[in-house]
Amino acid sequence: MSPVQTSGVRAYEISIEVSLNRLRALGLTLDDIANAIRRGSLDLSAGTIDTVDSQVRVRTLGQRYDQYDFEEIVVLGRSAGTAVRLGDIAEVRDEFQNADLLLKNGGLGLLLVFFALALFLEIRLAVWVTVGLVVSFVGVLTVMLALDIAINTLSLFVFALAIGIIVDDAIVVAEHVHLERKKGTPGVVAAIRGTRRNLRQL
Repeated sequence: MSPVQTSGVRAYEISIEVSLNRLRALGLTLDDIANAIRRGSLDLSAGTIDTVDSQVRVRTLGQRYDQYDFEEIVVLGRSAGTAVRLGDIAEVRDEFQNADLLLKNGGLGLLLVFFALALFLEIRLAVWVTVGLVVSFVGVLTVMLALDIAINTLSLFVFALAIGIIVDDAIVVAEHVHLERKKGTPGVVAAIRGTRRNLRQL
C-alpha cells in the first residue's frame, strides 16, 4: 500500500469547561483543576534496572488521550473514600480545534467598521461599505476554492493584509462620498466623484 499524507486537517484537541459555581461549591480553583489534569495525564519515567543479562526500563504510562480518559481524572479525594472526578464537575469535549476563528474575528471587525461609519457618516454609506466588504470576502474565498488554494498561515496572512487594504480604501471612499453629499451632490454622482477622488490620490 502507498503511504498517504494529509494536509489542511484541523488539529485535535480536548476542550474542558468548568462551571464557576461548581468550583466555588467544592472550594476549588482553575489552578487546582489544571494541576489535577497535569498529574492525571502524564507519562513518567522511573529510570532503569540493571540485571545480569539485560537492562529493564521502568515507566509509568498515564497519558490521557480521549474524552473518557480525561473524565476519569480524580480532582478531589474525600475522607470517606469517594472521589470527585473531572467528568462530574466539567464538560469535556473530544473535538478538533475551532478553525472558524477567522470568520468570528472577521464578523466582529465588520460590525465595528459598520458602527463606526454609521456614527460619523451616513447610515447608507455604512451599509454600502459593509456590503462591499462582505462581497470582497466571499469573492476571495470563492477564488481560493476554485484555484484549490489551501487556507494556511501564509494564505491567511495575505488574506488579512488584502482585507485591511480594502477596508482602508472603503472608509476613505465613504468619506469622500459623504463630503460630496454634504455639498448637495446627488447620490450616484457623489459616489462616482468620491471614488474618482480616491483613485487620483493613489
